[in-house]
Amino acid sequence: MTSTPAEPFAALLAAAQNILSTTFQTPVQIIHTERLTDEDRRNTVLRCRLADIPAGQPSSVILKQVVSDHYQPDDMDSWDTQRFLRDWIGAEFLTEISPTAPHGPRFYGGDRALGFILMEDLGAHHSLVEPLLEEQAAPAEQALLAFASRLGKLHADTIGTAPRFTQLNNVLNPSAPFDIQRSCLQQATGLREQAELLRTQAERLGIAIPSGFADDIHVIANALADPGPFLAYTHGDPCPDNVFYVDGHLRLIDFEFGHFSHALKDGVYGQFFFPTCWCANQLPEPVIARMEQAYRSELGRTCPAAQDDQLFAAALVSMCGFWLIHSVGQILERALQEDSTWGIATVRSRIVSRLQTFANLATAHNQLPALANLASQLAETLAAHWPDTPPLAHYPAFRS
Repeated sequence: MTSTPAEPFAALLAAAQNILSTTFQTPVQIIHTERLTDEDRRNTVLRCRLADIPAGQPSSVILKQVVSDHYQPDDMDSWDTQRFLRDWIGAEFLTEISPTAPHGPRFYGGDRALGFILMEDLGAHHSLVEPLLEEQAAPAEQALLAFASRLGKLHADTIGTAPRFTQLNNVLNPSAPFDIQRSCLQQATGLREQAELLRTQAERLGIAIPSGFADDIHVIANALADPGPFLAYTHGDPCPDNVFYVDGHLRLIDFEFGHFSHALKDGVYGQFFFPTCWCANQLPEPVIARMEQAYRSELGRTCPAAQDDQLFAAALVSMCGFWLIHSVGQILERALQEDSTWGIATVRSRIVSRLQTFANLATAHNQLPALANLASQLAETLAAHWPDTPPLAHYPAFRS
């Protein structure tokens, strides 16, 4: 963290002061800035201290600006533009639908042309990473249960709010009208393409594709295309470092992958070793069971299907199947050539553990038998190819 001269950010700060003055309905002056991110990060994050703020208003806010060589707010083919707008819409949407029990930092406004948003300052960043990597099981489990509950609350609060999410998208980006049904269909199409990639890789390893494989992929794709009662706003990347966790209270940050989808795409994150995260290790089965109970209890407030054992089991296995195909299919080809370490685990350990975990889970719930069979065969074949590859270790908090 470094103090930052105002000059390089003069235009940003002037625009930010105007936005905050409108939001707080009083003149606002930024008197000090502190840079919280390194210069090579994909976002610039500044803590802005405010002067002469009336009682009840924050004394500091966070300014988050997208970093891009050529940021163009109307270029919807640009990943930088997409992630910035998703982050904006997610923060604004969640602030609006749950103002008194926030899921993330409160949204105060933004500037589309300059590519920044203004949010609540949650203080020093303490995340889920710390309790998982420390050596005390009780506080780690407490944090994981808070995490599972937060995801359940997020999904419960956003079921039925898709029209408002669509409205916010279209106000912010009127040149590219947003359609949730089309978005869900695109997710299903992507899943089918990744499944074909996984099929090809398995065949190259000499594995016979079980009959019924296409049927199982169809089940998962259908769940993505039409989540039904499980349609909710999903974070998309709820990794341990994408949360603020302080004194037992947890809020989500970074909504760059946020979208409406099947709720359990988020809901199975811990169970499936945080599939998009550098901080990936295993959790003990009893802890996973308690996380599932905490998540399901919150989700069930507005989603009766979550209270139905059969429907919930089908959704759980289908979304674990999604992450299996999404995560393994993308990295298997390179892993066959060489192993690499990402964060706290190797890629090969991730692959073998996810394959075997899915096979066990699907079999236990009597779901997706062909995909479970293929996952089991792949796990066995790869274990023979990689005899020195251990399964994912447990997080340090649970190793004793």
